[in-house]
Order: sequence, then C-alpha cells, then structure tokens
Amino acid sequence: MLLRQASVPAGDERIQLLVDVGDLAASKLNDRAQATKSFVAALDERPDDRRLLSKLMQLYSEDKDWNKLVEVVLRGRGVVVQRQRRAEDGVHRHHQLVR
Repeated sequence: MLLRQASVPAGDERIQLLVDVGDLAASKLNDRAQATKSFVAALDERPDDRRLLSKLMQLYSEDKDWNKLVEVVLRGRGVVVQRQRRAEDGVHRHHQLVR
C-alpha cells in the first residue's frame, strides 16, 4: 500500500519517498518485506547509493538472508571499485595535461 504512493513522483523526490517509506516500514511498522522492497526500488534508480546499500545490508543481515547480503556486499564493492577507477583515470588525465 505505501509503495503504491511512491510510484507518483519522479527523480530525486521518488527516491527520497521510497527511502522514507522503507525507513518507516522497518522502524515503525516492523514490515521488513516492505522496507526491503522500497530500498530495492530506490536502489534500482540510484544503483551506486552506498546509503541504500547499507540499509539493505542491515536488513538482510538481521533476516539472515546471506545470499542477498552477499549480493549487496559485492554490489557495494563494485561501486567502490568503479569510483576508484574513475578517480585514477582523473588523476592520470590531470598528469597528462600538466606535462
């Protein structure tokens, strides 16, 4: 029910609404399934959001859903590696320009 309301807005507003629904579902309603759905939907739109990855890691860990936890950990690791590569590429380009 709560997730249906989150399908109206777009962009950052939608993502924030999904996160808010997930937080509410997890903390106040004790509806971990809804919280997970909301966070996964937000992550689909912002796949490199470490805050969302962290929220999912916490839920999967508490639920002892080790397969999903490993998926999220590996996804988070991929985000870190991508950012590292982009930073290294930027440094390399900077050095080329300076020379």
